[in-house]
Amino acid sequence: MVERWAARRGDRANPASRLDKLFTDPAHALRERVLWRLLYDTAARAEELLSLDVEDLDLEFRRARVVSKGGAIEYVHWATATGTPYCERLKRLKGAVFPSRTSPSIASIIAVMPGRGVMTRSVV
Repeated sequence: MVERWAARRGDRANPASRLDKLFTDPAHALRERVLWRLLYDTAARAEELLSLDVEDLDLEFRRARVVSKGGAIEYVHWATATGTPYCERLKRLKGAVFPSRTSPSIASIIAVMPGRGVMTRSVV
């Protein structure tokens, strides 16, 4: 018989009210708020979402076609509230969903999200 570890006490999850505040705070650009919400809703890797093109989106069914780490094509789905503020802009755009002047590092995205703790290594 294998002995199990004792369960941890306390919930380390961020409360929904704190996440809603982050996702709706006008102090952050709409691009970042939508990216954070997509990361939270889809549990996709940042690289998968940052490499999305408008042609990869299926706005009707609230999903996006991403290339996974192994190279397979997969779909990620999001909640209705996630895409709403950005959808009208996306209908007029072509190219990258999250365009930027410089390539953002994954570390900078994770550093802004609350409750993620201290990173032990630098990811660029």
